[in-house]
Amino acid sequence: MDKGALRRAQLVSPFGVGAMSVLVDGTSVITAGLDHWYESRDESLLAIEEFQEHDWRLESRLRVNEFRLPPDYRRKGQGEENRNVGLTVPALRFPRWHFCIYCKRLERLTLTLKAAALCQDAQHDRQGKRPRMSQVPFVLICRAGHLDDFPFDEWVHKTDNSSCNGVLRLKSVGGDGLEAQQIECSCGAKRSLAHITEGNLRMGEDSTYVTDYLNGDSRPYLCSGSSPWLAQEETSCGLPIRGALRSAGNVYFPKVESSIYIPWSEGAVSAELHELVRHPRVTAAMRLVHSFCGTDITAERLRQHLLSGVPSELLKPFLMMIYLPAIVTFLVISRSLKRSRLMKAMMWSLLLVTQNGVFPSMN
Repeated sequence: MDKGALRRAQLVSPFGVGAMSVLVDGTSVITAGLDHWYESRDESLLAIEEFQEHDWRLESRLRVNEFRLPPDYRRKGQGEENRNVGLTVPALRFPRWHFCIYCKRLERLTLTLKAAALCQDAQHDRQGKRPRMSQVPFVLICRAGHLDDFPFDEWVHKTDNSSCNGVLRLKSVGGDGLEAQQIECSCGAKRSLAHITEGNLRMGEDSTYVTDYLNGDSRPYLCSGSSPWLAQEETSCGLPIRGALRSAGNVYFPKVESSIYIPWSEGAVSAELHELVRHPRVTAAMRLVHSFCGTDITAERLRQHLLSGVPSELLKPFLMMIYLPAIVTFLVISRSLKRSRLMKAMMWSLLLVTQNGVFPSMN
């Protein structure tokens, strides 16, 4: 299995954890989980803090301790600096089912196989060189986000308890579509792949053709909860599962969470603004609001919390503690930003100190 190159932004989307991509040698791989992303041959040269990022709002919402940037690959360090050299993003071979384009033999290999998959069928013994196998274009998906290999053995024998050890072959019998793709076993069993990507209704509920008809017309064949990017074979799921082409758009949907974040060492006002946010009065106010109202606070909800049964004269010291940082923040921004961006900063600052903003007027 060859190595591939991706931009760091592509490791967020569209080739993030659990997404499939094709290497330059044609091998289909799936981006592995984060557990082994930052592994170095020499642990003393690993400086993980270089990739760590913090955003307290997003960390609280997602219940995580930190965020990490994808590692960039470095062949060698600069001068005597050799930190984080040789870091790569691991990938696993998927789908595991391979077929020979000459004899059509199907064979299931492992996720961690690095060598080229060569056909071991006896009819290639006289050729001296065994042909390379290709990965099948079919996978299984469920609406809970699980991904699995298509069960060719179970499909052709119409049971998920098959004891047959015959050789499977994926043959094209002519025609267009999945109806022309047929699985054959050396025991004589045959079955086409028609309708494997289709949904179905079973007793008035949404289901799939694979779930309802893999076992003939008896018990349903349900998702096992497989997560190949984590090398997990089975977990609890039990939802209907359907076939899909591995390159189809419905196989992978990245879930993106966004947050407005001001970096510590970048931007026009970052240093001064961070210094302001670390002021004891500002920090205390932010923690107080966060502890009472949570991370999903809105202007209306904060008004209700502050004004519900509390006399206005008792709120004035607290409101002054908030107004002052808001005004100082505006002064810092107006002094640092370019003239073309001053009006936007002024508008946002005014929202903080007027009736239309977070706090009511003190007049």
